[in-house]
Amino acid sequence: MLIVIPGIGKIRLTHNIENFDLTNAQDLRLDYYAAMTPQWLNVRTAKQTAGVGNDIYLRYRYFDGQQVPVAMMASGVGIWFDNNAYLQRRQAQIMDTHTFGDEPKGRDDE
Repeated sequence: MLIVIPGIGKIRLTHNIENFDLTNAQDLRLDYYAAMTPQWLNVRTAKQTAGVGNDIYLRYRYFDGQQVPVAMMASGVGIWFDNNAYLQRRQAQIMDTHTFGDEPKGRDDE
């Protein structure tokens, strides 16, 4: 799935998604947690009745001497960290197992 954030760019969501066909914007529901810092974007299908969807927090980090957008991907009730997502495949391959220290706990850490 590709999410386009105006002024930022495109983010491809590949984690834990199988055969998801987004045919139009009405199939997707975006929300956020008003009382939470950092401000996470919650992504679900429009007709989803169970589960909490996936959460995305976009921040900028340095890569190869320049600032690049890095999306922190999380899921679950506890907003458990899954992985970081990058705009370019090269960045993702190099930074595959790197964490920045601001990621929330993962499922195994709870």
